[in-house]
Formats: sequence, C-alpha cells, structure tokens
Amino acid sequence: MTLAGHRAAPHQTVAAGAPVSFFGWWILATCIIAVFTSSFGLTYTVSVYVDPMLDDLGISRTLYSLAYAVGTGAGGLALLLMGRRIERWGSRRVMVAGASLRSNNMPRPHLQDTPTGPRSTRRARCRP
Repeated sequence: MTLAGHRAAPHQTVAAGAPVSFFGWWILATCIIAVFTSSFGLTYTVSVYVDPMLDDLGISRTLYSLAYAVGTGAGGLALLLMGRRIERWGSRRVMVAGASLRSNNMPRPHLQDTPTGPRSTRRARCRP
C-alpha cells in the first residue's frame, strides 16, 4: 500500500495523513518501566524506607546493608538454580511450581489465633 510516497509494512494499516508508529518502541518503553520498578526487588526505591526502618528496628546502617547484600546474593543464586530448572523442565512447569510454593508460604490471616481460639475451628452457633 502506498500512501504519499511511503510504503507501509504488510502488517500495518495506514490512514491518510496518520504517522506510522513502530510498535517496538512501545515494547521498549514498557520494559524500561518494568525494569526500573522491579529491578532486584526494589533496589531503586528501598532507600526511601531505610531511615524509618533503622529507627524502628534499632540497628546500624552497616547491619542493614549486610542483610540487604545477603538477600541480593541469595536472589542471584536462586536465579542460577531457576535457570537450570527452566531449561530442564520448561518455563510453564517452573512457574506453576513457583506460584504454588509462593502461595503456600503466604500468611493466612483467617487461620491466625484469636483470643477465643483459632478462627478456622470456630463455628457460628445459633442459640434458641
């Protein structure tokens, strides 16, 4: 299709006078935002919370930095292991296994103890 001397790619539809936008730039912008907001689990935004955490926990900045470095290193080692699992078993199986492990380790407030006992065993009783 020729429009004012420009040839459009076969998968693009061009309206009269409309500029052709390369879809790859949208993908690149989305990836940049995703990497910025989730790189190493909050590396770019954790600095906002350091001072309040140090005050609340009563620990030194050195101990906090050491704990953060150990956590980052553990995450890096886990990435090596997960890469091997993905190559061996495929990404779908690894994602399902990881999601199920993660969901099993999440806190369950409905099962926490209350002053009258565990919530999961408490039943509503109707008195006559």
